[in-house]
Amino acid sequence: MTAQVTNQLHFQSNAKTILSFLKSKAEPGESPSLISLNSIKKLPQQLHLPMQSFLVQLSSQNMELPEFKDNALQVVIKEINGGKKIEKKPKSELLQSLHELQGTLDLSDLKLLNKAAENYETTGFFCQRDWCMTNWGTIEDIINADESTFTDDTTCIEFETLYSPPLTALKILADTFPSVRFRLLYKYSFEDSWTNMEIFPITPFGY
Repeated sequence: MTAQVTNQLHFQSNAKTILSFLKSKAEPGESPSLISLNSIKKLPQQLHLPMQSFLVQLSSQNMELPEFKDNALQVVIKEINGGKKIEKKPKSELLQSLHELQGTLDLSDLKLLNKAAENYETTGFFCQRDWCMTNWGTIEDIINADESTFTDDTTCIEFETLYSPPLTALKILADTFPSVRFRLLYKYSFEDSWTNMEIFPITPFGY
């Protein structure tokens, strides 16, 4: 069973402005037309690479996780890294992993590896996978949205993500609207109860 997360983001003011902001960089066909995490922080186009097992391995060594609750952390470790602990490795170890992979790949995969290495040198990330988890707190953009909650007078919008709630992106959203108090309720498809979290700005101002 795919570990999808239902997210309910609650806020009491500025709904029309917030919804317009969340929709601003949504691309039809790639994410729901009403909302995209790209509107909060844009994923660089150059990082979009076809995923191969060696890229999964590299990206798992180069991602930072937000402070997940235990239920989310367990799912992320299982689904993202096969049950192994996720911990960002220093640059020297990542370069060593790149060097070791170079001797094991065929020509087409080697070209992809070289592109990932170029991405790492210019952006600090190999591909979309490590960038998204580090900058959004989830492995990809929003996968579904409840359109009925996206109204100008709403106080709660509902949307779905894969494997984890987008905690890092929501903290950036709280920075963007520092006078608005955000609260997130999220629940996995296999859970009966909601996890409740206050979303505070990264920068210490606002509330």
